[in-house]
Amino acid sequence: MAATPFTSDFDPLYLHALLGRVPHPPPGPPLLLATPLPPEGEELLQAVNQVLSAIRPQQTGNGPLCSPFSFVKPGKFAHSREDVLVGSNPLSLEQSYLFPLPAEVGETQAGAQQACIQAFWQQLEPPPNPSQLLSLVEQYLATVPLPGQPDFSLYDYGRLSAALALCLQGNRQAGLEEDHILLIKGDLSGIQAYIFDVVSAGAAKSLKSRSFRVQVMAELAIAYLLQKLELAEANVLYHGGGNFVLLAPAARKNTFEQCRRELSSMLLSQHLSVQAGDEGGQAIFPQDSLQLFLAAAEFPLQAAGGSFRPQWEALEEALNRQRLQAWKGLDYELLFSRIPQQSQRLRRDAETAFYKKQTNELNRQQGFTIEQLQAARPYSFTQVKLEGLDEALDMLNPFSFGRRKLVFQQQGGLCFWDRQELRPPQPGPFRFAVRRLPVWTSALLKAYEQEIEEVQQQQKLLPPEQQEAEPREGEIIGFHYLGMFAKKRSGTDKLGILKMDVDHLGRMFRQDLLPGRDSLLHGMSLSRALKWFFEGHINYLLDLPLSQGMQELPDGYRQRLMAAGPDDSFRNNLYVLFSGGDDFFVVGAWDVIMEFAGLVQQAYQQFTAGRSTLSAGLILVDAKFPVSRFAQLVEAAESRAKEASPLKNRLCVFDQVVSWEAYASAKKMRNALYHLVSKTPEAERESRALIQKVRRSMWGFSSIQARIRKTGSLPLPALWKLNYYLRDVKEVNRPYVQERIIEPYESSMMDALQKKRFIPPAFIAIGARWAELMSRNVEP
Repeated sequence: MAATPFTSDFDPLYLHALLGRVPHPPPGPPLLLATPLPPEGEELLQAVNQVLSAIRPQQTGNGPLCSPFSFVKPGKFAHSREDVLVGSNPLSLEQSYLFPLPAEVGETQAGAQQACIQAFWQQLEPPPNPSQLLSLVEQYLATVPLPGQPDFSLYDYGRLSAALALCLQGNRQAGLEEDHILLIKGDLSGIQAYIFDVVSAGAAKSLKSRSFRVQVMAELAIAYLLQKLELAEANVLYHGGGNFVLLAPAARKNTFEQCRRELSSMLLSQHLSVQAGDEGGQAIFPQDSLQLFLAAAEFPLQAAGGSFRPQWEALEEALNRQRLQAWKGLDYELLFSRIPQQSQRLRRDAETAFYKKQTNELNRQQGFTIEQLQAARPYSFTQVKLEGLDEALDMLNPFSFGRRKLVFQQQGGLCFWDRQELRPPQPGPFRFAVRRLPVWTSALLKAYEQEIEEVQQQQKLLPPEQQEAEPREGEIIGFHYLGMFAKKRSGTDKLGILKMDVDHLGRMFRQDLLPGRDSLLHGMSLSRALKWFFEGHINYLLDLPLSQGMQELPDGYRQRLMAAGPDDSFRNNLYVLFSGGDDFFVVGAWDVIMEFAGLVQQAYQQFTAGRSTLSAGLILVDAKFPVSRFAQLVEAAESRAKEASPLKNRLCVFDQVVSWEAYASAKKMRNALYHLVSKTPEAERESRALIQKVRRSMWGFSSIQARIRKTGSLPLPALWKLNYYLRDVKEVNRPYVQERIIEPYESSMMDALQKKRFIPPAFIAIGARWAELMSRNVEP
């Protein structure tokens, strides 16, 4: 019996552009492609294929897919100057996906590629609905190379082909014969100031949903633009970290300008505030508010087949102009409207209640849907006098924008993909998201029963409005309890704050892509890889058991990690505020976060084969330290790390800027010192004063090395300095001290003399400080 042609809401041009290059099983085309294209559709698709085929492949044949980081110039830290290859696997969060293949298995991917293609076509029986198709293509074909062009996956090529074809079709429908495309970029600014504008008490209950609002605003803005510009989801080339890039027909340029003004006015109405002390309630736009900047650059279709650097530069210039004209074209009546002070106070209270509720929902639900709103200006307090909190809560919804709102739900809509399963929790569209927070489990409640009781006794001394209820299973773990976890293991009650991001990201796209590999399609593939790492793979790292991810710790301390059982994970100890685009920000137990920083850096170096690097700031604070203040301090620490060297690739910790290699050396020094002060039998144990002696020995180390480099001579007293400080160690420990502490110290001196190379002394000081914080509950 002959197959019935597939009929649905699919545009045949979209289907043929998206799937036309995917090899299909015999005897004929699948149902989705059974409907032939009309002549005008064939003409448009041929024009797109002709342009994309002009991108010269760097290799020929049907070998493995090239990692997108093969497109980046290999710098000082690159593992190899050769192309990096990745295996063909269904989409997952694990290292088997998108990480470089070992050289010996690089040429054995033909079977894996065929298996992915076959599994994809099997998922199309029966044919999916339009909302599912693009997700299925990504799940199965994002690591399968385009035949003859191993730079590109079938997914990336098909998505760009569909986006360009729909743009040309939109031009034709509007009567525009020129094959011009609009490249649109949206950028949400003021993110960090907005997220951390909270009261520190109970901040863990609301911070995550404030952070998630950035993703919500981008999702809703994209949905608004797609509808107004009559586009498909394939037209969204990138979305992450408060940024998004779309392709649209040039014929809809005026529609885009209208959308830009409308979205700006809507966002303005959401963030109007009252100037302090103004009884009249003059509305102002506070500095801690989110702002959405939208800009577009027009380019001819042919530009998609060559170097795309000029187009990216033109788009950035247009976006910078928009930032300088933030108020141009806005509703000035709205801008200078007046807000009743009572409404402003209610807004603040309602906003706090909303975010607390939504943080729990985000942590509990499996996905979300976007619903249309009828109100022209949802979440506006400029023309309404509110009478109570219930009315304010009913009106206020920070998860609404562009006449739409986002609603969490357990099933249906878009699902969150943040677990290690090979498939998302339900068929259909998905979003990577680092959204799950540390929550109390029965094992944690039992392990920390005594500490919880101590906290509850302290709570009784606070005013009733500041007291927190006793934790229950399933509730989000507060920051002060994360510090308590670290205290039980180490004796030090502190939080760690870590902020990391990619070095030279803008330069990577504008300057560092290799000639012939700097097209729009190359940049699109690279953006998707970064998004997968920061929004997908980070979940895999967070779910690792501490016993597996912290194997470099001394044995004695690793036993303390088992306080909550062998399955205690990084996620139970870390509160990820945001992770997306090219960076992330995390708060957690100090001892775990210092290990997690190294774990992420090592994973990223392996993922990129050293062709891209990370810099980070890491600070330790008391559990009750103001949230807004620690955000400023860790931002400053990250800036110091980036500014210390033109190459970046640094970490600022304990107020010292070091390379990641030096940080790994600091771990070895930490392990050696911790071993000495915690040895068994106790008769062989050194006093913790040993750690302070090592720290004191580092005073003046930098100036000594600088003198060595300048004079070419080694002051022998400086070489003997540490030996002198450690002269009283027990006889049984002398060989260990000589090998693990004194020799690394002397080697760094000799390196400075013989190689004329400055070896930062900070790794010894960092290791000593680290060991001191870890050993405060070690019996003397």
